[in-house]
Amino acid sequence: MTTFNKLKKLFMLFISLAFLLPNYVQAQDNNHNTSLIELEKLASSNNATAQFDLGFKYYMGDNVPLNYTKAYYWFNKAAKLGNSKALCYLGDMYYRGQGVEVNFQKAFDFYTKAEKLNDPYAKVSLGTMYYDGKLVEQNYEKSFEYSKEASQQNDPIGIVSLAQFYLSGIGCKQDNEKALSLLNKVVNTSSYAQLVMGMLYLNGQVVKKDPKKAFDLINKASSQNLSEAQYELSFMYLKGSGVKQNIDMAIKELELSSNQCYSRAQRDLGVLYLRGIFVKDNPKKGVELLTKASLQNDEKAQTVLGKLYFNGDNVNQDYTKAFDLLSKASSKNDPSAQYLLAQMYLEGIGGASQSFSKAEELYYEAAKKGNFDAIIKLGQFYALKNINTI
Repeated sequence: MTTFNKLKKLFMLFISLAFLLPNYVQAQDNNHNTSLIELEKLASSNNATAQFDLGFKYYMGDNVPLNYTKAYYWFNKAAKLGNSKALCYLGDMYYRGQGVEVNFQKAFDFYTKAEKLNDPYAKVSLGTMYYDGKLVEQNYEKSFEYSKEASQQNDPIGIVSLAQFYLSGIGCKQDNEKALSLLNKVVNTSSYAQLVMGMLYLNGQVVKKDPKKAFDLINKASSQNLSEAQYELSFMYLKGSGVKQNIDMAIKELELSSNQCYSRAQRDLGVLYLRGIFVKDNPKKGVELLTKASLQNDEKAQTVLGKLYFNGDNVNQDYTKAFDLLSKASSKNDPSAQYLLAQMYLEGIGGASQSFSKAEELYYEAAKKGNFDAIIKLGQFYALKNINTI
């Protein structure tokens, strides 16, 4: 893999939304030391800042039980009074399905309202949606411009996001020197920068490989409740990379990340519970976690869950659900999903009208990506075609 492709892969790993704002907001929380009773009193008197801070407490589980319903209630009240951070959090909740169903349109609308109030995080969030092509047409250049605007407001999130663009050369000309300069500017204060720098040291990209330094940076970011950092740290503990191998700590960090609704953590933890690897097997919990991840459009979770419904493993067999999940994952070019979906078209089940040509097309796409089962099936297709033409 070339350096450019490694950087592109790294950038795509961290471009996801909704893990930056909690740390950003905590640093600006004017009512952090205010008692819950006092905060409720202020919030009830239509104080938008207090309403947001109260929602934030429930969102983070800060000295109160985590409660997304109450968080949404107070964020919504603050948003109606023009609090841009509350608008961003509502966008995040819809983007990730925290206490509400995933709804990219509502997420986009809330981010847009906050962006009109010149909120830098909203700009990065909209840029991310353009980067991912979620709801809107994919546009790397527009995503870059949003990050640049946020960076020009001297916002840490915007600065780190812009650095990632320069690292990858996506949407702009690659400039490693400029990227490192931006990251070093905020690495002492931004958990997001700590994570990105940590990953660079872990992979030896742009900087000299240093697993110990990587661990220190990522651990620092994890301690600030950055879900992606917790996820990456779990693998470092699992592999013993930069730290002594510790399976218990690996699972702990994965649980912490999953509890913050990070889809990759939910997906991986779900698989562990399904198979009883490193944890006591709990298929019900495994399916629940995979379902949560699939609702966030995680294609690997959709594939695993689709396969469960296809085979009736740990769930009631349901070809319709299988078809829906596998179709979504297949559209994101997941080869395992394409292979299973081809089977459904071949047999005409679960809402798939029987189509040999569609099955062949999907087998071909999966085979191109190295799916062994698809390669075998495709060979059988071609052999059958040759026999029929004799």
